[in-house]
Amino acid sequence: MGLMVLFASVNMSVAGALAEGKKSYQQYCANCHGDRGKGLSHRMPDFTRSQGLLTTDRKLVDHVETGKGLCPSYQTIIPRNNIFSIIRYIRTLR
Repeated sequence: MGLMVLFASVNMSVAGALAEGKKSYQQYCANCHGDRGKGLSHRMPDFTRSQGLLTTDRKLVDHVETGKGLCPSYQTIIPRNNIFSIIRYIRTLR
C-alpha cells in the first residue's frame, strides 16, 4: 500500500510540474516558439521535432537564463524551478 501511495504522489508531482511548465511556456515562450512548440519562423527550433532539445536539462536552463540567439535572458524573470518545468513540458511536445 505504501508503494502505491508513493507512486500516486510522484505521478501527481509530475502532472503538477507539467501543468506549471505549460502555463509558464504559454506566458513566456509561446509568442516566439508557438503554442505547440513548432516555432513561428525558420529561425526558431521546432520542439516537436526535438530541435534544440538534444542536450541536457542543465544546458537548456543555461540557454533560458542567459539567452540564446534571438531569445532574451530570463534569469531574473522566470524562477529556476519554473524553467525546469518548462523544459519538462517542451520535452513532451512531439
